[in-house]
Amino acid sequence: MHLFSFCKSYIVKKFDTHVNAYAEKNIKDECRVSLKGAIDYNILKSVIVYYQANQFHSIGNYMVLINFCIYAMNCNYPYSQNSFDHEFVVDFIWIETSNKKDTTKVFYSGLISTFVNTYNLIIHNDNRSLGISMSKAYYSSYYSYNQRLTDEELYRIFLTLPSKDDNFIVMFNVLLRTGIRVSEMLSIRKKDIYNENGLFFFKIKGKGLKYRMVAMPQNNFRPFYMSKIRSLNNDEYIFQTKKNTRITRQFVYRGIKKFFLQLGISKEQNGPHVLRHTFASKLYEKHQDIILVQECLGHTNIEITRKYIHLHISNLKKIADLYDDFCSDTLSVMFMFSITNVIRGIIFSIFI
Repeated sequence: MHLFSFCKSYIVKKFDTHVNAYAEKNIKDECRVSLKGAIDYNILKSVIVYYQANQFHSIGNYMVLINFCIYAMNCNYPYSQNSFDHEFVVDFIWIETSNKKDTTKVFYSGLISTFVNTYNLIIHNDNRSLGISMSKAYYSSYYSYNQRLTDEELYRIFLTLPSKDDNFIVMFNVLLRTGIRVSEMLSIRKKDIYNENGLFFFKIKGKGLKYRMVAMPQNNFRPFYMSKIRSLNNDEYIFQTKKNTRITRQFVYRGIKKFFLQLGISKEQNGPHVLRHTFASKLYEKHQDIILVQECLGHTNIEITRKYIHLHISNLKKIADLYDDFCSDTLSVMFMFSITNVIRGIIFSIFI
């Protein structure tokens, strides 16, 4: 059965349990007929939007199931051959509900996991439960700011980061601005980098030997490239110790954890993965493009049929500019702070 047909029939079967008891019978019948008559996702969404505004408010909850199916289709997930797996579903739930209240996250998680478990059982005879927790406490910790940085914490980081060691500054920026994993960052060699259109591009080897491209602004990487990378051989790793050995993951984890503690930032896991969660959340909040986020994160179920994932230059520009607002605001804060100190100095000199 086609995923769309399954989605439509699932929503139709659930329709009667989400109908306003006081709705007129003829409107109920019209809605049911309209749902059954939908021939694609856009029409199905239009039907739900229309009847949600006409007595059937709860039916709007099933919009998230349509979004999940569209997401799976756009990601080329092989749902005709394989069951949906835990990682794929959790990734969607996390991104889809990143700006929702905790209670809404739990509710949507229940809708999606029930839908997926039903699909896996009926289509693939797979009766294994995804095991997605329905606990509000679990989702509160998974989605909340215990897993990502707040705007205020980002401002503090951008104000303090310039005082750190060059190697640390660049590694921190690469992780925060590209969303790549620590292991992926430490595997970057000189030959994996090129410079074009005001951006530095990095060829990233992800899990399962799947490649993708990420980018960041020149001004955040050029000084490091000129001083540390330009003289390296093409096959050398770009992040090295003073003894010219490859930097370890433990070194990066310890450095970021220590940096967070110095700034008074406390997360459930005070490590580099906080930067990856922050990147994904900010990118989705700014551009509302789920597929763009998933391509950047390089999850194993994205674009399975292709060896390389290529993003359009305009999309890479979006990613590279992700924190420009914070940087400009930080400079404004620093400028105002400097002006305030100058004024204080003038006033002090007048009265002494």
